[in-house]
Amino acid sequence: MFTTNKFTDYVNQALNYPAISFDDIRLFLDQAISEINTELHTSIANITKMEEDAKHEVENLPNLVILESSDLGVPIVSSSEEPTSDFPKFYYNTTTKLYYIYNTETSAYSVGYSYLVGVYLNNGNPTYYKTGNILASDVKYWYLDKYTCPTDVDLENYFTTDWITLFLVPYVCYKYSIRDGDTGRLFNEEFAQGFSQLRKSYNVPFQVILSTVAHLFAYRDDVTHHLPKLNRWVPTRAITANMKNPSVVNIISNSFYDRGGFGIW
Repeated sequence: MFTTNKFTDYVNQALNYPAISFDDIRLFLDQAISEINTELHTSIANITKMEEDAKHEVENLPNLVILESSDLGVPIVSSSEEPTSDFPKFYYNTTTKLYYIYNTETSAYSVGYSYLVGVYLNNGNPTYYKTGNILASDVKYWYLDKYTCPTDVDLENYFTTDWITLFLVPYVCYKYSIRDGDTGRLFNEEFAQGFSQLRKSYNVPFQVILSTVAHLFAYRDDVTHHLPKLNRWVPTRAITANMKNPSVVNIISNSFYDRGGFGIW
């Protein structure tokens, strides 16, 4: 995953750690995406749309549970070989090594999960937690994982790592440097050269057939909207690895350099 947190860390490293937050560079990243969309005629979502999609994805997770203050007051997850008689909302089975959620409709624990995601609504502001071990302990806890928050945008759902490191990062660094009073000359050269390299290395169409990309996160809205007829063209919403050109020279036929010139044999 290449989350927005990781992206911010990369920008901080490139700028010699000015301790910026993602909100400081949000506008610049949106501008970088707009540059790609206008230059390549693609339709990649902006950051706000990416965040909404990531949040919606988490809210539909089958292993999501609503936490109360009592769950976090003593953050140990109930563990046993079988559920106890008081039927907790969730528990960790020490035999199967899986977490189970109590289903009020069936009055039973059914599907087991390798971990749970918990959300605590603090005055309407959701805070997300995850189950896991603390150091070498066998006891399962709820912990606040700020570095892999489930609602963080994964930029690799929309770009390959090449596009992130060669264009998005130096572009954002350039914009931030200009705002900070620097010329940004180094980053300007980096993102301009990076974009030129990427244009040569990738063949990015402005449309794709939906049935060939229906499994990708960026096209979920399109799939939902067009079901069941997915054999249609839709705007390109992600730059993927299969768009990379092969490292061979393609044959050009019917050119001046063919025998006889222009196809004349």
